[in-house]
Amino acid sequence: MEATRLMVEGHFKEMQDYLYQQEGNKRSWNVPGLACSLLSRLCKTSTDANIATDVELDCIRAIVALLTELAQGPNLRNQEFLSNLGLIELVFKLLSVSFEQLQKAGDDVYPSSVRQLKADMMLMLLALLESRLDTKIHKTMLQRADQQVLRERIEFVYLYYIFGSVAVSSGAVQSSDVACVPLDGNIHRLMLPSADVGQLYRAVEHDSNNAEELLEDLNDEQLTLLFAEGFFHVQLVLELSAHSSQFKDEVMPVQEEQETFQDNGELFSTQRDYLRALAAYRKRSVYRQSFNFLRRFVKTIEVVLHGHLQTCHFQMPVTAMWYVQGASKQRILDEVPFNSPDIKMKSFVTMCLEIHDECQLILGLSRFSLLPQRYRRWAQRNLPDALHRPFFVFLANDAKYLQWLLGASLWLSLCLAIHVGLYLAPTKDDDFGLRWTSPMTEKVSQVLGSLHFTATIIWLWVYSCIKVPLSIKATQQASPNRNKNANIVAAWVNY
Repeated sequence: MEATRLMVEGHFKEMQDYLYQQEGNKRSWNVPGLACSLLSRLCKTSTDANIATDVELDCIRAIVALLTELAQGPNLRNQEFLSNLGLIELVFKLLSVSFEQLQKAGDDVYPSSVRQLKADMMLMLLALLESRLDTKIHKTMLQRADQQVLRERIEFVYLYYIFGSVAVSSGAVQSSDVACVPLDGNIHRLMLPSADVGQLYRAVEHDSNNAEELLEDLNDEQLTLLFAEGFFHVQLVLELSAHSSQFKDEVMPVQEEQETFQDNGELFSTQRDYLRALAAYRKRSVYRQSFNFLRRFVKTIEVVLHGHLQTCHFQMPVTAMWYVQGASKQRILDEVPFNSPDIKMKSFVTMCLEIHDECQLILGLSRFSLLPQRYRRWAQRNLPDALHRPFFVFLANDAKYLQWLLGASLWLSLCLAIHVGLYLAPTKDDDFGLRWTSPMTEKVSQVLGSLHFTATIIWLWVYSCIKVPLSIKATQQASPNRNKNANIVAAWVNY
């Protein structure tokens, strides 16, 4: 299966068409149809999927990867063929399956192998819609997609993270993963469809802030492993919502400003009606929070394909989310040349690569802690960042405090210059001697000088920790055969 996938890797259309039909052969095999049929047999019922082993799951993932490669490109014929073979219905059926045997083996309601499989299946559905200039498959998917499953999966991915990450970080659950929700525990009961909405709402309200703080410590690989399925669900919702207002109303969350519920029992005829409306509001609130959490990582750009304007949805990396400085973005807008499309694109890509290197360095500096590794989770939950993360304080919020530090240094130098001009006078006995007009003015000058020196040294220290390594890397790339120490000296001179 993997060998077949490698033959069509990289949108190799000639091989995609050949696997669909071998013209000139006495007997032709339709590989997309056979792969889809095999997938249906492996997951014929929910019971079969629930007793699947890791080996069977690897086989299912290999088939899904092959079908994804066969549809990408786009290959219009394969996309239309696969969308009418029951593949869409099969995917939504598997999304609802818990894979109980794998859950028991890992003592986790959402083991990593299941996460990857469900993310791969959603990617396969998105491949069926890739670069379509018509709406044929969009309409087919709108007819066959299960809106309730989409809502449940988006909410499940979010709840798993906030409950599982807080449980692991607090030590309530022992796991090497970022998040883990054991089977048959109190947390698992909250994630079941039969859970009390009031308890779920209060638990989400309690744990969401802590989970938000833990989110900043994830790298791109961890973020993808945890949320890939949810990100693809959101992309599919955005893709299909543009083609059906009914689908949009059913799947898109009701925004806070559009809520009509008022938490006042006197506005309802009976207490029962009030409790029913309150439960519905809390349910909408949890789903809205889940969708908005995942939505902020999914961005949209407009591209022109064959003269048609299309939207493309993609996952934003962690570095772009929190560690790209506003000044770096503005520098691209100010310095990218507009002489020709080729020059503009080349310069844009080059500057983006430079900013990516800078963001990776800022990411590493921001996560640097003075405490040993085993105490960092505890410190993150219980201590202010300023007590154990010196770089994070200055680099957070678009390096706001670092800019303030530079501004403070300039203002202090101005104040010190004015103070010296007013209160440092020449002595009467010596034409070249200087003295302060009073002991108080001397003390004020010492305080201003100390503050100015401290602010300047801290700013220079943080700025050098960012720029010096980047300068060394650029020098080494420009002269890879030169001695390492010579490159460091040359980088320092350039800096």
